[in-house]
Parts: sequence; structure tokens; C-alpha cells
Amino acid sequence: MTVSQTQSIPTQDELEKVLGDDRVSDKKYDRYYKPYFEYLYSLPAGEVATDIELFDHAAGNYSRRTYREYLKHTIEYDPALELKVAGYVYHVDSFIEQNAVKNNITDIGKHINVVQQTCLNTYRESKTRYSERLIHYLRKETETEYSGFLNGMVDSDVVDRLLDTYEELLADRVPEKVTSMNQSGKNMAGSVNEELFLLALESAGLTRGSDFEQISSKGDTGDIKVYQKSGGNPFRIEAKSSKNRERGEFGVGAVDSPSGLLGFFDDAEEIVGAAGKLDNECRVVYLPPGTLADIARSDHSVYSMTSQKTGQRFLRANNEYGVDMKHYHAHGDLPDKPLGHEGKYLTATWGK
Repeated sequence: MTVSQTQSIPTQDELEKVLGDDRVSDKKYDRYYKPYFEYLYSLPAGEVATDIELFDHAAGNYSRRTYREYLKHTIEYDPALELKVAGYVYHVDSFIEQNAVKNNITDIGKHINVVQQTCLNTYRESKTRYSERLIHYLRKETETEYSGFLNGMVDSDVVDRLLDTYEELLADRVPEKVTSMNQSGKNMAGSVNEELFLLALESAGLTRGSDFEQISSKGDTGDIKVYQKSGGNPFRIEAKSSKNRERGEFGVGAVDSPSGLLGFFDDAEEIVGAAGKLDNECRVVYLPPGTLADIARSDHSVYSMTSQKTGQRFLRANNEYGVDMKHYHAHGDLPDKPLGHEGKYLTATWGK
């Protein structure tokens, strides 16, 4: 997916080639796609729209679910529009890639922590902008609809005070609506993290579906499997967000297959306290280089420990996860890492 280089409204034929004939009929094009593209492409640089505004520009009286479905397809055609719609993430992969583009990052795996933080910050800002934009839009619509009628009977100052009161009520209630949106911040963060872990493997040169896969079967263990070219045991990764204790006990350590733990762990003390147990269960733990540096300062014995299963570096920067898995895919083992390998990711160029 790439950023759109043009602001021209796509024709129905152009949409059909990308989305498929079944998604783009004459009626769907006129009622949904064309109004969405027209409105989003008309926004000034840096400006965003809310879903409510876009739904109001569509033709016909349909459910919000229907409107949102076609908005999702609109963004599928032009992923650059993902960041033009505030408050929602319609395609996690394009959301990540557009945020990487904003930072001029081409290798998501090596800059995985920078991209993750950029995505979270973008989403938080988007929710705030959603509230502000929606309040402004609803006031404007109310003023347009009722001001002329009221001004014939009520003093204009009274109308302004009524609208001010209305806006205050919106300011109280809209944020509550934002926090309960379908893609809540917590769910969105989990989705972004999961996709980042997969994109890191693709950035390293592995192919989704053949070289590795996301585990979806309840009968299987772990979150990601990386296969060996030779057909040997896959490497199983259990992926978590910021806390090791999420979802209970570490699961892949119970299977007869090489395994590791991967995440954006931000609590050095938690990792130090669990290091012995984790070493019994898996071969490697990948964590942000900033957290690894915190461990180096607080407990050098844990920081420098080697895996009892491999004799190699146990705690590693999660920036190295993709290239390590590529090595495992080719050779059936992990490359070793020198002590302090995380240092290069702590510079101003790399970030944390």
C-alpha cells in the first residue's frame, strides 16, 4: 500500500478493478464512494473529518454500519485516507504503513518501537480531534438548521447563548462516545501490535502464509509460527503488548517446539522478576531496547544472562526479532547477539 499521488476522484471502473464488481454498483458509487472521495479530497492538508460528516454527505437513509462498510472500502482503495478520518482505524495495516511513511521509515521491523509509538500517538490525537471536530460540526449544523427560524422570534444574543449551552453539553458527552467507539484505544493498540509483529517478519524478507503464519486455531499454541525451510519444528512466538502478565501464563513453553516471548514490555522490574521462569520456558525474550537498557542498570546479572536452552543471549532488543526469525527460517537456529547490541537502537536516529 502506498500514499496516493493524486487527488482525482476515481471512476467507477477504477474502483471496480481494485475492489471488485460486487462492491461497486452504480448506486453504491453515487451514494457512497463518490461523495466520500469528494469530501475527503477537498479537505485542506492536515485537516481531518469525522465519520458523522461523511455519513451526512452520503445519499440515502441507511444504517451507520452500512455507511462505515463503504467508508472502509473507500480507504481500501486509497490507504492515504486512513489518517484523514479521525477517531477510527479501518485498516490496521495501512494505518501502520501511513504512520511509518510520516516518519520516513521503510524498515518497520528495525524501527518497530518508533512506529508503534507513532501509531498510538496518532490514535490518541485522532480521538481528541474527533471530539473537537464533531462538536464544531454539530454546532454548525444546528446553527444552520435552526438559527434562521429562531432569529425571527428570538434575539440573536439569546440564540448564541443557546448554541453555547448546546456546545457545552456536547463537550461533556461526545468524549464519552469517543471512548466507547467500536475501535477502542485498547483494542486498537492490540491490533496494531499484532500487525507490527507480522510486518516485522515481512520487513526481514519472510513471506506471510508460507514462511510464517499468525496462529488462529484454538487447538494450536502461541501467536505466530515461523517455519524452517528444512521442515523442522517451527519457532513459536507468544506476542504481548506492554505487560508480560497479559493473558495469564506463558503458553508456548509447554510445547515441544522452540519458542520465545515478544512484546513492547515497559516494566524492567517485571522482566527481572520473571526472568528465571521465562528462561525455563523459552529460548529468548524480545523487548524494547529502552527497557533492556533499564534492566542493564538495575540488574546486570539478568541483563547479561544466557539461555539455558541455547547458551546464547536471552534478552534481546525486539528490533532484532525479524532478522532473527529470518535466520531461524533458513538455518533452524537463532544467531547470537553481543552484550550491548541494543545500544545502536537508543540513538537519536533509531529512537527507542
